[in-house]
Parts: sequence; structure tokens; C-alpha cells
Amino acid sequence: MPNALQIRPRKSVGENLERIIPALIEEFRSCLPPTPRTTEQVIQLHDSRLAGKPLRYLMEIAAPLYGAEFGESLKEVKKILDLLGRIHDCDVAVKILSDSITSLPGGKSHSRAKGQDAEEGERRREQAIESMNAVIRVQEIEKERLTDLLFATLQRWDDEQFVSSVGAIMNRSAVAA
Repeated sequence: MPNALQIRPRKSVGENLERIIPALIEEFRSCLPPTPRTTEQVIQLHDSRLAGKPLRYLMEIAAPLYGAEFGESLKEVKKILDLLGRIHDCDVAVKILSDSITSLPGGKSHSRAKGQDAEEGERRREQAIESMNAVIRVQEIEKERLTDLLFATLQRWDDEQFVSSVGAIMNRSAVAA
């Protein structure tokens, strides 16, 4: 597919866009992992988001040339990139909170060293851990919801042959530029 992504100087802007945008969508779609459950897949999901940004930017540039139907396709790409970003935000929040729990000062001995009442210090520490764990659970539930939505949308793309339909939209609107 790398050849499909190269600009052909002897072709018009429209002809280049009509070849490159569907190829970018196909490449973006193919680099998305199965439902991310491992750390490696989460990293791949974030990398996929980064890889999709050039597609979005090129589609934004081309949108005025190809009309409202193409604009709807752009919205679909933006939706996927937004979901990928929100899933990544959940992963980052969970990591920060987990690291914070790990780095909390250890219980009673630390409290005494600071001159605090040992029991009060330990109670506050446990409350903080409980609160952070609750937020972690919320983030994990949200990530699961977003991931389900992401893969449902991608399944719809596959079912509706999204890549082909974008190419067809562009061909119908053929830009001579």
C-alpha cells in the first residue's frame, strides 16, 4: 500500500486525493488491534490513533471539494479518533492513580515519623486508597464502554464497506483540480 500513498505529480489533486484517502482509511483500519486487553494492545491502540491523524487532516482539507456526503465520512473518522483518544485518557488515568497508590507513604510508621497520630494517618491513607480505587473502577468501566462502542463502529464500517463507500463518494464528486 505505500505506493498508493505517494503523490503522483502528473495526476491532478483530485485524482491523488481519490487514491490516497481510501488507501489511508484502509491502512488506518488495518492497524487497529483486536479488543485491547494487554498492555501491548493498548499501546497499539494509541499508536493507531496517532496514525489516523494524517487521514483526518487530509480529509478535512478535501472536505470542501467532495460535499456533504464526504463530510459525513469525515465525521465517522473523527468519531473513531475521538473514541481512541478517550480510551487512551482512561488508560493514562488508571496508570497515574495506580502509581499514586503505590507511592503513598506507608501507614503507621510514616505517620509517627511526621508526628501525626498513627491511627488517624492510617485511616486517611486507607480512605485515599479507597477513593483512588473507586476512580480506577470508574475509568475501567468507561474504557470498557468506549471500547465496545469503538469496535461496534468498526464492525459497522466493515459491514457497510466504509472504505469503498468513501472511494465511491469521491469518484461521484470527481474533482478536476
